[in-house]
Amino acid sequence: MGDISLRSLWFLNIFHTSDIHGRLPASKEKFIRSLIAEVRDEVNEVLLLDSGDALIGSNTLVSPFEPALSRMNKLGYTAMAIGNREFHYLYPIFLLRAKAFKFPLISSNLIPPRASTPSSPILDLALRNLRVGILGFTPPQYKRNSLWSKVFRWKFLSVQEAIQDLMFYFHSKGFPHLLIALSHLGAHEDEELARELKDKVRAQLILILGGHSHQRFIKEVDGVLIIHPGAYLSHISHTRIMIKSHENEELKLELVKADLIEVKALRER
Repeated sequence: MGDISLRSLWFLNIFHTSDIHGRLPASKEKFIRSLIAEVRDEVNEVLLLDSGDALIGSNTLVSPFEPALSRMNKLGYTAMAIGNREFHYLYPIFLLRAKAFKFPLISSNLIPPRASTPSSPILDLALRNLRVGILGFTPPQYKRNSLWSKVFRWKFLSVQEAIQDLMFYFHSKGFPHLLIALSHLGAHEDEELARELKDKVRAQLILILGGHSHQRFIKEVDGVLIIHPGAYLSHISHTRIMIKSHENEELKLELVKADLIEVKALRER
């Protein structure tokens, strides 16, 4: 017989890409769509996330064509960290670029020159009975108090400063069950981020889905899982979490698996 005290059981599937750099052809869009279709049903929810640098353009250059962006919009991405290629030194260009995204842009350590901005420091999601907090981290593009900081007026917070600012939010709203950090800081920096998050954030499970260094690995640092899927959409990560609750008990999260899946080009029929 099953556990009669079990009130609900379902699974969260998190798919994660990074450093696409414009290389999302229709054949790979179809593959990602098929991965999502395979797991999505009445007991499975899906998040599709990206850790930044999806664009061809850069922090100084603008590309008139961004084919990956339109396909990411069609795939229905949940959120994306602002990488150095989504960022632009000139705020009006960043604003114009950001408006083309049909899903949230997240950066917890980037303070824009103006109060009104299309990006956010955190995305707070409610999925069934689960609360998910999604952070984003952008690599600093110049040193604080440099000439460029005075000219362009963007401010880059350290990881410690950004997390400290987020503590005010968490103390007001409460900590999420699951915290996901979409990081474009790089592999070494993500290890430091893991230690900082583990020390400060009281979430049941913390994941860092990273990029920027174009590496491919899965590792654990101080109980925090760090996943980098590599670059140019060679791979996509799939993390599956079981969420169960019993009568009169808090939710329990259990990591079922974390894989890197080679992204294949599927032909249109």
